[in-house]
Amino acid sequence: MKTARYRAFRCLSSGRQTVLPLLLLTILPFGCAGPPGAANEERMDGRAETATPESVDAGTVADGDAQAPCSEGGFCSTKLPVRRPLVAVAGSSADDVWAAGGDVIVHWDGSEWNVAYQYKVPTSTFFESIWVPRANDVWALGNQLLVHYRVQAGLPPIIQELPLALAPSSLSGSTTHRGNWLTPNADALWAVRGQAPIQRFTEDPDGGMTAEGWSPALASDSNARFTWVGIWGFSSDDVYVTGVGVSGLTNFGAIGHYDGNAWTITPFMDYRNGFRGVQGVKDAHGSKELWVTPMTGDVTTHLLRFTLGEDGSLGEPARKVPIPGAGRCIPGGDSSIFTSSTDAWFSLGCLVHQLHEGELAVRPLSPTGGSLGSIMGIWASSADDVWVVGTAFAGDSDWLPASGFAVHRTKDSQQKGEQP
Repeated sequence: MKTARYRAFRCLSSGRQTVLPLLLLTILPFGCAGPPGAANEERMDGRAETATPESVDAGTVADGDAQAPCSEGGFCSTKLPVRRPLVAVAGSSADDVWAAGGDVIVHWDGSEWNVAYQYKVPTSTFFESIWVPRANDVWALGNQLLVHYRVQAGLPPIIQELPLALAPSSLSGSTTHRGNWLTPNADALWAVRGQAPIQRFTEDPDGGMTAEGWSPALASDSNARFTWVGIWGFSSDDVYVTGVGVSGLTNFGAIGHYDGNAWTITPFMDYRNGFRGVQGVKDAHGSKELWVTPMTGDVTTHLLRFTLGEDGSLGEPARKVPIPGAGRCIPGGDSSIFTSSTDAWFSLGCLVHQLHEGELAVRPLSPTGGSLGSIMGIWASSADDVWVVGTAFAGDSDWLPASGFAVHRTKDSQQKGEQP
């Protein structure tokens, strides 16, 4: 295990003042935000700027329509204040939902979306993930930056921008949310980047960041090498990673488990293309299940459900759950959320499926039955309140960047479409 320390800087908003302690690692561009909807920013030269939905992307028309029709699956489009691809969504309740994409974070207050934060200075930082462990406590991860956004009633938000030395990814394309995981109590951030070591970042009492790295080995074959793609955990000492292993000329699926002290890797020789996304759930009695997305060529036809032992061990999949309509598209980003031990929402990037009574069913997003674009994130406060975000198809690929979409399914909107 390798350990390194990094010094972070904080952008603490208090009225019109911004306090920036010394940054020892490097000087990065920064952005502070005011209350969602209109963010007053204190620049490094002392002059304040106001980030409004219009100034975020000049000439942009908001996506969606407040009166837009709903799909047969009960999803209705919502109006966004910016034209940005949205890659992740999370919340603490039906009226406290956050989404991130590009260089912005937007907030849903129960009736509309507003810009909460923008990384103002031109930068290569683009958000990949967002988490909301509790109300008014938001964490968003960019490619080399962790933003902590806290809201206090009647006061400007407190923002920390924490530089992270994430390992370069060996995976093709950009890293998606499935490669990042924040612990439930927000005391550590975990990340996988292909063949790079598994990383864990924790904050020091003095505001610095400590990075630890692991390259776990297979007990029966120390020469095997691994590419890790997905990560998720029940707690800081109960973490799972998914990917593919190679030994000589043989590829195999691999799932690693960290118990707080050591890693254990379980190989699956029948899944030579490996595994991608991973998500877990506990039932009412505390028993744990792990749901894994296998990589089975161009089309993923099923999900795998593992029943876990008390020590976190897993054997052969207890069940293969078929994915309806799997042959209609090539998988992209994985996203999932459980609303109970028996109900969940899944997407492989182009279709959304609801797990209900042990079976998966397609829930259309578009009123026309076509595709809105690439589905990147799902979050639900309950089985009757579900959000899906992603990257919409560009209107003109020669000049118009792909914009984002956010569709919402409520108990009322379900009456307009297909019932679960």
